[in-house]
Amino acid sequence: MRTTSGTRSDLVRECYLEMVEGQFKPVIADLTPPGLFSTMGWVLNRINVPSGIRGQGHRSRLLQRICDDADLASASIHLCLNPTGPLDRDALEAWYLRYGFVADDTEPGWFIRHPHSCITRDRDGYCYD
Repeated sequence: MRTTSGTRSDLVRECYLEMVEGQFKPVIADLTPPGLFSTMGWVLNRINVPSGIRGQGHRSRLLQRICDDADLASASIHLCLNPTGPLDRDALEAWYLRYGFVADDTEPGWFIRHPHSCITRDRDGYCYD
């Protein structure tokens, strides 16, 4: 289950709910749309997974959905690494690199993921191999 909400005009919150042991658990991504702070594209501020359900792929599924949505919109995603959970900076960077993020040469410390073309999509519009 996926919802989008926002409590401030400068923030879009993607919330992906997964059924875990008979209960829905939130996995949250905070995204800032282009034009509010810069024109560089979407800014991924954080992905948060409750500590009790980490290590089960929830964060990966949410990031893949965000990347798929960006691809559908032909939008880039920008982020600045800020490890606050169990992953250190190197592990977090390696994780984002697996999803097509690269160091942004124009903004030191930032990473960017340019939109990818997708040939095959499921009925909801998400890419799959």
